[in-house]
Amino acid sequence: MVKILKIYNGANDIEGITNRPRLLSNRFKYSYKYINHTLKRIGLKKEKLPYNANIVKGSAYGIFSREFVKYVIFDEKPKAVLKYMEDFRSPDEYYWATLNHNEVLKAPGRFKGNPEKKPWLAVYASWPPRDRCRGKIVRNICIYGVGDLNELISRKELFANKFYPDYQYLALDCLEEYIHNKTFSPLPFDSFYYRQLPFIRKP
Repeated sequence: MVKILKIYNGANDIEGITNRPRLLSNRFKYSYKYINHTLKRIGLKKEKLPYNANIVKGSAYGIFSREFVKYVIFDEKPKAVLKYMEDFRSPDEYYWATLNHNEVLKAPGRFKGNPEKKPWLAVYASWPPRDRCRGKIVRNICIYGVGDLNELISRKELFANKFYPDYQYLALDCLEEYIHNKTFSPLPFDSFYYRQLPFIRKP
């Protein structure tokens, strides 16, 4: 993982979704608020996103460069975007992606191309029926089991989601042992795939 992040050279790896069906615009066209422990839609949002940026959807998970983290903590632009998104439904699925895929926001390590064409390697998740699942399905996502190990060890992503500690725990144990052995193997790390990624920053 350290070798892969060194290849990234300060680039963020954040998913970006801009096409209409997958953008789920109802989550941000309206304001939402928790009322009696239930999320309620309370009306249309009237303001526009600060700095005339475009809303981009992504994942709550990502790979962030050190400079990007500093930017999020100290810069006024991400603070303004966060304030605007406070009443979104699932704002964590929009915040990182919007920062990373808007040139006007000037985030360090951002992606300057088409977000839809950028590979995303932070997390691998299986969504049946589109993806195969040999474990069990909970809320439309695969909970990995022993039968998923062959697929998991072939993936290029840095993390996998999801495992349950009380469901076929040997799957996670075997995967941890595989990664441990691979880390200390005398075989060289094949970095070719990662060096060809379109979002890495060239040295």
